[in-house]
Amino acid sequence: MNREERNAKAIARAIRSIGGYGKAKVIAVCVAIVAVCIAAVVLVFKINSSKANKGPGPQEVDAVSTLEKVVKNSSLSTYEVIYNGVATVYNADKPGEVDYYVAYTATVNAGFDLKNIEITKDDDKKEIVISLPEIEIFEPKIKIEEMDYIVVGKKVKTETISADAYKICKQDVSERARKQAEIYKYAKENGERLVKGLVMPFVDKLEEKYTVRFVWRDKR
Repeated sequence: MNREERNAKAIARAIRSIGGYGKAKVIAVCVAIVAVCIAAVVLVFKINSSKANKGPGPQEVDAVSTLEKVVKNSSLSTYEVIYNGVATVYNADKPGEVDYYVAYTATVNAGFDLKNIEITKDDDKKEIVISLPEIEIFEPKIKIEEMDYIVVGKKVKTETISADAYKICKQDVSERARKQAEIYKYAKENGERLVKGLVMPFVDKLEEKYTVRFVWRDKR
């Protein structure tokens, strides 16, 4: 494919990318659902084991310690979005001069670290309060072989163009993603659903009826 054809293709992709983010999907569809199911089984097993060890009669295990041991696992991606963008690469020696444009497709994931979840039990209000950390934008994934270029400058280092453009694209999509309020909104909503799915099998086993309330430790 010659330069003209590649430029035409890149321009077409750039036009299609207007509007920013493309298809988005909840990560809970496969892996997360399986994780929730496994965690629920573990919770029930812990409850039953504790009751069996302590003998007959009404028993209540330590809600906070048991929940935290099961929930605190690893980073959880709760929202994924596909982004089509065009990044501008400027000349290293002449910052105001454009070397080339690069069209790319990136996968952006948002979520939080389960290890930073804090759980408390309010016996007066009959609440399990789950404090969740700030939503993070994880490192985007870009297929370097699918990037397209529109070369403007006459002296472009073609031997390093892919590696240089890759870094610029990752920076470009990360900055754009952090400004998208919708990403944080849906990541929070999905995160609450997933964590609630983890803890409810245990909460339902408590002798008294408790509700679950979420608190986010961020500024959004």
